[in-house]
Amino acid sequence: MDKITQADGRYEQVPATPYQRLLGSSEVSDECKAELKRRKGLQDPIRVNNGLNRGVEKLLKLNREKARMKQVPAQEAGQAEAV
Repeated sequence: MDKITQADGRYEQVPATPYQRLLGSSEVSDECKAELKRRKGLQDPIRVNNGLNRGVEKLLKLNREKARMKQVPAQEAGQAEAV
């Protein structure tokens, strides 16, 4: 873990991420560490963000459709009472 110096001269350890802890572990094989590094290199933050945005849009669309479906039976019931 990295250390940073505070204004009063004390050291504070910066918490390591799970990824960093795995890479620093002697219990994880070099092959596994190489695979972790390879996979991390494949992550594209823009692509991940775009995928999340698409998922949110799908959820919003489903929610709008569900709300519309609830309104249709209510409107039909109102028309039946008027007849």
